[in-house]
Amino acid sequence: MSYADDTIDWQSIRDIDAWLDRAVSGMYTDQPLAQDWARLSKVAEELSEALEELPEDATAQDLRRISEITKALGKAIQDHIGATGQNPRKGTDLQGYNKMLDELADTALTAILAIQHFTKDIHQSSGIIQGRLTRTYMRMLEANRKEDDSI
Repeated sequence: MSYADDTIDWQSIRDIDAWLDRAVSGMYTDQPLAQDWARLSKVAEELSEALEELPEDATAQDLRRISEITKALGKAIQDHIGATGQNPRKGTDLQGYNKMLDELADTALTAILAIQHFTKDIHQSSGIIQGRLTRTYMRMLEANRKEDDSI
């Protein structure tokens, strides 16, 4: 099996992450949101269960591909709650942080595979992903320019 060189611009990823972190208000970052996270996780679980009951046809297969993303995200949310000890009944899961990172990686990979499922073209799939990264990076640059102009 041959893999292409890593074509994701990780510097852009790091810059966008820092920009998003700066954009979150202090009130939000200091507030535990366990109930909201748990609700999102439950929605993802219920969606996944509902899609299992669909008939076996192409439309259902497409919906399942997309819903797998929410299922993986729901697991990441549950692991985040465990890692941060936001569920007083369960305490803090010392491995929760690593589990959450694994589930986030599963979420990203599942999304990429869903894109590939629909395009059936690795170049188109790569272009879509690179395009979204570029678009987000440009949004960050524009926001930073506006912030600099207001100073």
